Amino acid sequence: MYREFSHFADAVENTVKIASMCNYSIKGGNTVLPDFALPDGMTDSAYLHDLAFKGLESKIAEGRIVLTAERTLNAYRGRIQDELFVIAEMGYSSYFLIVADFVGYAKSKGIPVGPGRGSGAGSLVAFLIGITEVDPLVYGLLFEAFLNRERISMPDFDIDFGDRRRDEVIAYVSEKYGKDNVAQITTFGTLAAKAALRDTARVLGIDKKIVDELISHMPDEKDITISRALDDPKFSIYPEESPDIERLVETARGLEGLPRNASTHAAGVVITPKPLTEYLPLASNGGVTVTQYDMDTVAKLGLLKFDFLALRCLTVIDDAVNMIRKKEKDFDLSFIPLDDGATYKMISDGRTDGIFQLESPGMTRMLKKMKPEKMTDIMVALALFRPGPMDSIDTFLSNRARGRIDYKIPILSKILDETNGCIVYQEQVMEIFRSVAGYSYGRADIVRRAIAKKKPGVIEKERDGFVSGAVSNGWKEEDALALYGEMTDFANYGFKKSHAAAYALLSYRTAYLKTHYPSEYYSALLTSVSGDAGKTSLYMSSCAKQGIKLLPPDVNKSYPAFTSEDGAIRFGLASVKGIGEQFALRIVNVREDRPFKTFEDFVTRMMPGGISRPQMESLIRSGSCDLFGVYRKTLWCMIDFVVSEVNNSLRGHTAGQIDIFGNDSITFEYPKAIDEYPLEEHLAFEKEYCGTAFSGHLLDGYSDNISDVRHSDISLIDDTCGGKTFTLCGMITKVNQRITKAGLRMQNCQLEDRFSSVSLVIFPKLFLTVQDFVGENSAVCVTGNVTVEEGYVRLLAQSVTPLEKNGKYVKKTPERHEEPQKVENPPRAQSEAVGKIKSDVGSEDLPSSENPPRAQSEAVKKKASKLYVRVPSLTSPEHRRAAALASIFEGDTPLIFYDSGVKEYKPSGQGVALSAFFMKELTEIVGEGNAVAK
Repeated sequence: MYREFSHFADAVENTVKIASMCNYSIKGGNTVLPDFALPDGMTDSAYLHDLAFKGLESKIAEGRIVLTAERTLNAYRGRIQDELFVIAEMGYSSYFLIVADFVGYAKSKGIPVGPGRGSGAGSLVAFLIGITEVDPLVYGLLFEAFLNRERISMPDFDIDFGDRRRDEVIAYVSEKYGKDNVAQITTFGTLAAKAALRDTARVLGIDKKIVDELISHMPDEKDITISRALDDPKFSIYPEESPDIERLVETARGLEGLPRNASTHAAGVVITPKPLTEYLPLASNGGVTVTQYDMDTVAKLGLLKFDFLALRCLTVIDDAVNMIRKKEKDFDLSFIPLDDGATYKMISDGRTDGIFQLESPGMTRMLKKMKPEKMTDIMVALALFRPGPMDSIDTFLSNRARGRIDYKIPILSKILDETNGCIVYQEQVMEIFRSVAGYSYGRADIVRRAIAKKKPGVIEKERDGFVSGAVSNGWKEEDALALYGEMTDFANYGFKKSHAAAYALLSYRTAYLKTHYPSEYYSALLTSVSGDAGKTSLYMSSCAKQGIKLLPPDVNKSYPAFTSEDGAIRFGLASVKGIGEQFALRIVNVREDRPFKTFEDFVTRMMPGGISRPQMESLIRSGSCDLFGVYRKTLWCMIDFVVSEVNNSLRGHTAGQIDIFGNDSITFEYPKAIDEYPLEEHLAFEKEYCGTAFSGHLLDGYSDNISDVRHSDISLIDDTCGGKTFTLCGMITKVNQRITKAGLRMQNCQLEDRFSSVSLVIFPKLFLTVQDFVGENSAVCVTGNVTVEEGYVRLLAQSVTPLEKNGKYVKKTPERHEEPQKVENPPRAQSEAVGKIKSDVGSEDLPSSENPPRAQSEAVKKKASKLYVRVPSLTSPEHRRAAALASIFEGDTPLIFYDSGVKEYKPSGQGVALSAFFMKELTEIVGEGNAVAK
């Protein structure tokens, strides 16, 4: 060093002097809270006390708190005092005030805020001052799971905000407490085993193919480490045989787990009373000020982290509510009934697509067996359907069906009856420690946390303490030991009941909106998944199944988002391929002055802000310009000419000339010689630009052939159909041909009908015979077996035949037109529950099913003025399939549905052509005796 720096006098000595001056030590431990502006003369504890008791009064007055014999006013007041004492003693009063302040700001600005999450939802004070929306006394939530004097830890309110406007709340906090005092928290990505191997190989110059081969032999385990992989002979053989690979593996093992990159934490924000630079080093990440420490180090310094989480579901709910308020001005989601039968029926029927936390196939399966009837059922479902607790699902359902549970320790019934004898929540573990063994809530929470972290010493030590306490309370030692073992097995997977209650409320709210305001809810849902083709297709299919019409995009009627329009859904312009949010918004802004009258008027008014040919093509081919009454192909062919004329007119207008579009009496004549796109191309463009076809379906061109095939709707196939055989008619899409190990070709694809799709597998032997007609957009009839693996449904084809187009197909089952005959003696009513036909047939009843075959055949022959069809409900598969069948056999006989659920008759607006064949097909759908012509 002296030699290298000999030309700088005292250089080496000065480095020692500088080092000796750097003796700053980072102090931590004491909690550092930002200053909260308080009313004059008040402490933070006193102010929180006032807010809590005022909140109690207002929530009782508003009906948000309902007093009962169990939940008395004194019970609420006592709980408030207990919580306030702990909060003040631990020094967290200002923390509650700070969180309540920015949550209140968000609500005042219409920014969606969640009802709570995590253990914080167990605080009554938090509920009363507006941080959460769940009354903990209603659901038996424990404050001690959030804060208790026996466990000194930072409080942690995780707050959900709508994903579009979360940044507004962070900006508010920055302004209120000072930009120098607020920063987001850094998170470090670390080198996992495979990344460490790849990065090391790149530095050592080892061929990528060699590394790929090495990694392919690592055990397929989550969070696999190199050390663990070396225990596997398939992997360890490589470093044993090659010094280069051995060096690679050993070097990578040394790097594994080290930080690889820094990024901004998704939610964490730290706020300090003084500039952050007095507490920790800062950095800039994409223009955002961030800490150089991660969240754990920030906490060790005593700095308080606030979590601002973005939740898409809240934006969906907010968008739906805003649409609902256009027709119901005072609609308030906070006051919807939590015992709505229709909502729970929809959940129990498994129609959970689009419902927060409940739409996965496995969850749907469980809910169909469980049949939720109240909010606590949804809470249990959320807690059970996770690794670990999932093992208890069968026991839970069995106990629920039996209705009676025998406990070796009877006191457990008060704790576990709500979960049918299964330990589901962390709070239940705390209650068991307290009730069975006499622990305090605080000590019970400490033990629960230690057990969850699998600390062997604590588990062994507390076993003796728990059993001793249980025996002293009169319980048998062997029963206490068994119970303790059950709790230690469970604790690692325990779910917070407070979190379950808060998120169950969100699940229920989305289900309620979907049940009672389907067009508004699906509009918001489709907007939220714009850009996700899979989800968009799924929810569009759901809309079709429920009879919700999807209207095409329209430059005069559509907005950037999907919107509800007279019970239907108008496609959003921003979701049209090639349009985007900003251009769609500009279309809406330009038309505010007046609607667009013609295509040339549209181009003229959009030109000053810029409009490209691809954008015009997207609008034309998607159908967004159909309102102008010109063929799509004509508009597409004339784009360049129209743009040229518009530019000329705009230049002429600038020069003071009369432009051809400025005078309503002057119109532009489009050539009539250009034919419209063929239907197939028409539909293909709609699907390309919007993900769905509005003008029909490619299958419409095969309706004659399809009507002669006894088949099922694809929507009837779900994960409960494993092993069953189905015949389906549909279009083949998303073709993926594969080569088997034997060198034979097979095909994986999607089979799609009007409402749904299913994964279709055509194995080599069959594919060899059908390969000439099973390409993209082929119309086929498929018979196959359903397989279900981990909730994934596939149809394994047994036979595939092509469908013939209308015009080429010769019907194999001609309809018989028979002379109608007079009805002599109408059959008796099937049951009193069916009731009378009030409006259409006076006091006559629906016929019974005692003689169904004869009744059905005679119904065709007799002169019938109406056809009555009984279905479980107007949202049932039977109703949808019957309506679809009626649309194929259109005629003059009015079709009227009887909704068994509400016992009402509903005219369908459809007319049918009665025939023996039609009645036979209809009876197969709705059952014998449920279709009567009169």
